[in-house]
Amino acid sequence: MNIIIPVAGIGKRLRPLTYTLPKVLIPVAGKPIIAHILDKTKLLDVNEYTFVIGYMGEKIKEYIETRYNFKAKYIQQENLLGLGYALWMALSNTSLDEPALIILGDTIVDTDWEIIASKDNSLICTVEVEDPRRFGVVEFQGEWVIDLQEKPDEPKSNKIIAGVYYITKPAVLKEALDELINSESKTRGEFQLTDALKIMLDKGEKISTYPLKYWYDCGKPETLLLSNQMLLEVEQNVSELEGSVIVPPVFIAEGSRINHSVIGPHVSIGAKSVIQDSLIRDSIICEGCFVKKSTLEKSIIGNNVKIDRELPSFILGDLSELKRE
Repeated sequence: MNIIIPVAGIGKRLRPLTYTLPKVLIPVAGKPIIAHILDKTKLLDVNEYTFVIGYMGEKIKEYIETRYNFKAKYIQQENLLGLGYALWMALSNTSLDEPALIILGDTIVDTDWEIIASKDNSLICTVEVEDPRRFGVVEFQGEWVIDLQEKPDEPKSNKIIAGVYYITKPAVLKEALDELINSESKTRGEFQLTDALKIMLDKGEKISTYPLKYWYDCGKPETLLLSNQMLLEVEQNVSELEGSVIVPPVFIAEGSRINHSVIGPHVSIGAKSVIQDSLIRDSIICEGCFVKKSTLEKSIIGNNVKIDRELPSFILGDLSELKRE
């Protein structure tokens, strides 16, 4: 089996964080989004990983190569023409003789990867949401997919594609993508994977659905914070800290210093950060930050930020500095 992970996106909805950091390297519950994916899938029998990189791709490549030793290739996507185009590039440079597990780089899921990889037919992992209009929507009959819609105004179901696809015949998907690209067939200005999957369905390919246990949406600030909360419930690493009050669940990286502060619940603090005389809850603090005499709530703070004031519900990019007036 080969694993393909597209990570070329700009992450506009997470600015200003993504001005200096690719979305997949934003930490959630103590480690970057991409690490949550790789730490789970590295236990599978994988021949090769293919990463489709673009925006700040060298940072992603450096992070992966310094922490993992699996076989990997990196394909540069110069033109951001949609997920379908990214996968067309990947499949054009990957063996089509083995099944392909496709995982979107900003997708954190809780599932049994071995069960997915053992299936004889292609499948799409799904999850139910209240408002499916900003996702790919799955229309199904029993366990089988009968139609797909990309960000429909009037969804036919509330079951959405959750960013994980297992394709038993990658050559068939490649042919469908060839058809889209050769005919310049775009939806919302991009080549969509959803449209290629519909072509596969029309040609008789059987695709089933596979429900996920949990799905963590990291695409917007509010959903990123919610994902941080949910993941901390199972991945916290600190329950007590001398000189400060810890309200679990929290994650505090090694090398950080917390003095006379109240931390939690649902707080992640990156390495080499210093927190003094502060109250922080429901927030993500990245690496190398200095926070003093501050109150932070529902905030996301980038690397090497200095804060000396209250910031209820705030997002700051790297190297920001906010002081009391």
